[in-house]
Formats: sequence, structure tokens, C-alpha cells
Amino acid sequence: MVAVLLHDPVEAMNAQARELGWPTHCDASLSFDKLDLLRLVTVWQDKRDGRAIPSRGDLTARDLKDVLNRTLLFERIEAPEGRRYRVRLMATGLTRIWGDLTGKYVDEAVPAKLLPRWHAFLDVTLAAGRPLRFVARVDYQQKDFLVAEIAAAPVSDDLGNPTMVICALNVSGDTPWETVLSRLD
Repeated sequence: MVAVLLHDPVEAMNAQARELGWPTHCDASLSFDKLDLLRLVTVWQDKRDGRAIPSRGDLTARDLKDVLNRTLLFERIEAPEGRRYRVRLMATGLTRIWGDLTGKYVDEAVPAKLLPRWHAFLDVTLAAGRPLRFVARVDYQQKDFLVAEIAAAPVSDDLGNPTMVICALNVSGDTPWETVLSRLD
């Protein structure tokens, strides 16, 4: 009998990150350092209501009030040149780091060298079909001293298609990336 290997998007992304030297790690165990990020996961699970993933309309500001000032919502757009992601919502608490990206496409807002990393993060969240934890160094506008811990989860559009990713972030400069990385091994 031939063993069939199932493709694990989380392991594939982590292997890609190691191979390309990306300071990013995906953790499917949801072992958050900052437990307030579990609020997004809890709301996401509660709003599923028997479905694989909740819809965007199910996630209200009231439900997410504990993390709302650190929330991002991305939407995948299928285009002739391939998939693109647009920032649908960016909380003001995150604009100090990245600027206000609301309404912008990721490929227009971040440097080209970072785009594969951003796409991988969003793609793996949609492919996994469940909440994930990410830790990543913020390699943007000379802010590589910052580390982000991210709760990310797929969300469907009004037709039930999983086209969005909602995220809650904690960003800090307290722990260097090398220390964070050593804890992951």
C-alpha cells in the first residue's frame, strides 16, 4: 500500500519561510503569548454556527471590541494577473506602524521584496480554513526591531466563499526576534 501524504499548508509555509529566510513562523496550536488574541479566535468559533467559517457580517465591532483597535481585514480579489489582497479595514492602532492601508492593495502598499511573505501569510490562513497564530518580525520602514504576534482567521463573503482574512495583532519591541525564534524551536 502506498502512503498518501496530505499537504499541510502550515508546514509548507514554515518550510518556505525557513528556506527563504523569512522572519515568520505559523503556529496552528494557537499557543498565544498574549492571551487577549484568543478573543478573536473565540468570537470566530462562536460565530461559525455550524458552518466551516463565519461570514464577515457575523463579526461585529461589539464582538471584537477587545481587539478592535488592533484589527485588520484583508479581502482576496481574483484578477487576471493572479490573486491580489486589498486591505478592507485597518484599525487606527496599527496605522502608526504601517500607515493607513485601508482600501489599498497589498501589492501597492508594501515593498515588492516583502510581498511574497504577506501573500503566504494570507494564503495559508485561507488554505487552512481555521484560525492560526503567527509570529513575525516587522520588516517594514526600518521597524525590524518590532515583533508581531498575530491571530488570523478566514472569513467568508456574503455568498459563503472564503475570501477574507481577519487578524488581530500585538506588536512590541520588547523581545528581539532572535529570542522569539529560539522559543519556537
